[in-house]
Amino acid sequence: MADLLFPYHLRTSGNLSEYSKYFQISTMHESSRFLIFSLSIGDFCHLVYYDKVKKETMVCNTPSDLEFYKNNEFSKTRCIGFSNDLDQFVPIGTDKNFYINSNDEFVAVIPAVEIKRWFKMNPDKEASLPEHLRTFGDIKEEDNPVIIVARLKNAGK
Repeated sequence: MADLLFPYHLRTSGNLSEYSKYFQISTMHESSRFLIFSLSIGDFCHLVYYDKVKKETMVCNTPSDLEFYKNNEFSKTRCIGFSNDLDQFVPIGTDKNFYINSNDEFVAVIPAVEIKRWFKMNPDKEASLPEHLRTFGDIKEEDNPVIIVARLKNAGK
C-alpha cells in the first residue's frame, strides 16, 4: 500500500477528513481460488479479487459505471462491483456485504432501489435484456432485494 496505507497515528485521532486519502480494506472472503474484498479509497469503494492460481489482483473500476455510483440516494458507500458481462444488467457486488459459501459461490444482494435506478439511467439497454430481467423494470424501491448467486471458477479450471 506504500503511501496509501492509513497512518497509525490517524487511526485514533478522530480526524475523518483524512480518512478518504488512504486505502481501507474490509469485507474479505475466500474461495478455493480467490480472495475477494472491498477496498475504499477516495470517494469510491471497489470490489477486488486476488486469483491465487494466476497470482493476479484485479480491482473493479469500470469507468462506464462510475456515474451509477455518483450522487446516489444511498446512505452508505456503494462498491464498484463486477460488470455484468452476461446480460449487461446491474453491476454485481455493489454492496460491501457479500459472502462466499462452501460451494465456491459468490452471494450478493442488489437492493430494489438500485435496480430501479439502473432502469432509469439505462432506458436504451432495457430492450436488449432477456425477458426474465425486463420484468424487474416494474420494481418498486421498497420491494425485496434481489439475491445473486454466482459460481466462481475453481482452482482446477
